[in-house]
Amino acid sequence: MSGADRLDLNGLKTLLEVIREVKTPKFVVLNRVVGEVDLDVPVAAKIPCSCDVNMDNPFFVERFPQHDVTRRIEELAKFIADRRL
Repeated sequence: MSGADRLDLNGLKTLLEVIREVKTPKFVVLNRVVGEVDLDVPVAAKIPCSCDVNMDNPFFVERFPQHDVTRRIEELAKFIADRRL
């Protein structure tokens, strides 16, 4: 895990501490995931890190429907739709 990724994860953990008392459902979307992440909050989606996704590939989800990133984004959309978040 790079230093920037550790900062992101530390910031997320700080945010979760601040909102812990909020009585609404809380979910996390992890983006550019490499490996396992241990959090004390339900994870709505883990979108993997992929060099295939970049500014040279607009409409990535449309162009690459079988890609793991696309499948995870579709799972996230279903998760949100099922819960009407």
